[in-house]
Amino acid sequence: MRAFAASLAEPLNPDERRLFDATYAWQDGFGGLPLVLLRDRFEWLREGVLGVRDSPADSAGAGALLRLLEYYGTMVRTRRRGDTSKKAAGKSRTNDGRPAAILVFDDTRAARPDRRDRFQELVAELLDRRGVSCPCGTTSGWHANLSDGGNRSPNGPVLVDIYYEGCDHSLTLEFSEAEFRSTLGASE
Repeated sequence: MRAFAASLAEPLNPDERRLFDATYAWQDGFGGLPLVLLRDRFEWLREGVLGVRDSPADSAGAGALLRLLEYYGTMVRTRRRGDTSKKAAGKSRTNDGRPAAILVFDDTRAARPDRRDRFQELVAELLDRRGVSCPCGTTSGWHANLSDGGNRSPNGPVLVDIYYEGCDHSLTLEFSEAEFRSTLGASE
C-alpha cells in the first residue's frame, strides 16, 4: 500500500496520509496487520475500527478494539464448538439407521431415578402381557427406552426400543397409547 500511495499522481496531504496509513498500513498494536483486514467483520466492529482509524495515537481506542476482537473471538469459538457438536450428532444413527436424538442432561430427572425404574416396570408388564422375550429365550437383563427420545405424534403408537444385555439383541415394539395407559392404570 505504501507503493500505491507513492505512485499517486498527486501526493496525499498530511490528513489524507494519516487516514490512509491508519486504514491500510500495518499497525503495531494489531500484530502488524492493517485495519482494512477487519473489513469482513466491520458491521460488528464498526465503533472500534472507526475509533482507531480516527485517532490512531489513542491507546484507549486500540484497547477497546482489541477487547471487541476478544469478545468476537470468544463468540466465534463457542459457535464453532456448537456447530461441530450439532454436525457430529447429525451423523449419529440408531441401530436401525434413524437419526439419533440429541438429549440434554436434566439434573431434575437424575434426582428422581424412580421415574426411570417406573418406566422399566411398565415395559416389563407390557412384555409379560404379550409374552415377549429375547430371540435367545432370555427374559431378563434388558433395558427399555422410548424410540426417538419420546418424540411421537399425539395419539400415535408408543415405540419402545428394548436391548438385551446378555446376548446383545435389540428390538423395537409398538404399543397403542391405550395399551400403555391401561398398564399404567392397572399397576397403580
